Amino acid sequence: MKSIQVWVSEETESFLPLLVATTTRACEINRRLFEQHVRTVEQHNQACSDELCRLQHEAEVKNKRIACEAMEANLKILVDMKNQIAIANKKAARDAK
Repeated sequence: MKSIQVWVSEETESFLPLLVATTTRACEINRRLFEQHVRTVEQHNQACSDELCRLQHEAEVKNKRIACEAMEANLKILVDMKNQIAIANKKAARDAK
């Protein structure tokens, strides 16, 4: 993975912990909703004899899984960015001494 250096304002930097916390919570909620949806679809599919209906529900589950995984991947990027900024700031502070 390529490393990209980006200048980040102090306002943006101070906002990152809140953004990470909020995104973490959103991922947790999204994951629980996804798992609940999977259980609901499984129950429905057991009772439903319509093949087209079952295929549609399976496609919905796949789409929701992709959305959930994408959100979690974005969270990992945010956490990595926050950590890289913290490391860069420590190095800059050390170099300024």
